[in-house]
Amino acid sequence: MTAHNHRSSSPSPLGLWRCVKFRWYRSSVAAAMRRAELQGLRVGWRLRASNRDSTPATAADDSLRILAHVASYVPTTRGGAELALHSVLQELQTRGYLVRVALAGAEVPDVVDGIEIFPGEARSIPSLYEWAHVVLTQEPAGRGPVRMAAKCRRPIVAFVHNTDISKHIRAFGGCDLAVFPADWLRQRAHWNGPCLTLHLPVELKLSPQSHGNAITLVNVNEFKGAATFYELVTRMPKHEFLGVRGAWGLQVVPENMPQNVTILETTDDMNSVYRRTRILLMPSRAESYGRVALEAASFGIPVVSSPSEGVREALGDSVLLAPLGEIEAWIEQIEYLDRPLAYRRQARMVRERVSTMSHPSEFEEFERVLRSLAGKAEPLHATETLHRAQ
Repeated sequence: MTAHNHRSSSPSPLGLWRCVKFRWYRSSVAAAMRRAELQGLRVGWRLRASNRDSTPATAADDSLRILAHVASYVPTTRGGAELALHSVLQELQTRGYLVRVALAGAEVPDVVDGIEIFPGEARSIPSLYEWAHVVLTQEPAGRGPVRMAAKCRRPIVAFVHNTDISKHIRAFGGCDLAVFPADWLRQRAHWNGPCLTLHLPVELKLSPQSHGNAITLVNVNEFKGAATFYELVTRMPKHEFLGVRGAWGLQVVPENMPQNVTILETTDDMNSVYRRTRILLMPSRAESYGRVALEAASFGIPVVSSPSEGVREALGDSVLLAPLGEIEAWIEQIEYLDRPLAYRRQARMVRERVSTMSHPSEFEEFERVLRSLAGKAEPLHATETLHRAQ
């Protein structure tokens, strides 16, 4: 027969104090190690990694280190560019790369989906560049990362999302590689330097076809078509509309809201939005590729869009088009989808379009170029980097 110890398992006050004190000490040491690393120092067991960190990568190195130096990132900013870059970094991490993000701002999260986030402070940036073999950036980071990469002798890759190509040329001219989210944008840019197209890198998973009754616009700003959205709300009072505040731009929300429209705050749970959506509207002035359209399509939600090149490249013939400024055309497309047979046909078309989309060769080419660029990284100590950056 097994003997049981009936003494109380509750810790004594002294034991509790020791536990609290140890946890405080452990967190303090971890914070100090993090600060020291950002300042280009190494403490304790990190000393063994310092020699490896200062060695340039070669094409055969299986642990290439990628730094994304940006001014905005998820989850604080959930725009299409930020989500696209996050998807790229996640895919690189899945493939065995070491990934970090340097983010401007006073308060940044420590980790997002397994990716370390570091404050983009002036004194910490040099050691992060020293750690990296290749640096990635995108607007609105401006010219700073390109200049820092040149000073720190690190190759830099710029993601070009915006349709204002001249703005990107001013910011990223001289970069080692420009990455475009769509073929039409790369062809329109006539980029003077190495470039490639990288569509959404992670294959979209088809979601169960279960959604609501709303006609939805994501990002209710002027550029994305808020005027068209609210005119449809007024012209079609028997239809339910849903607007979602976006991550950028002045959000247009009338004080006297019609009863047939609901406005949601910015959310990181877009699946809940799509479950309430019957039709997605995209009356945008321009779309580089149309991530929201693809996400909605994966739910089997028909998309009515302005004839922007990005959405047409993404959805092909499965998207319903309506010209900007012609409200009757938008009403006609919505009324067409009010017919059950037409709706099922269109839902099937968008799902079939998404199910056939895959660009593995693009990411493999992107990866090959990254590894080639990594061979150009030169060994550079943080103190030297800081001196050069100043």
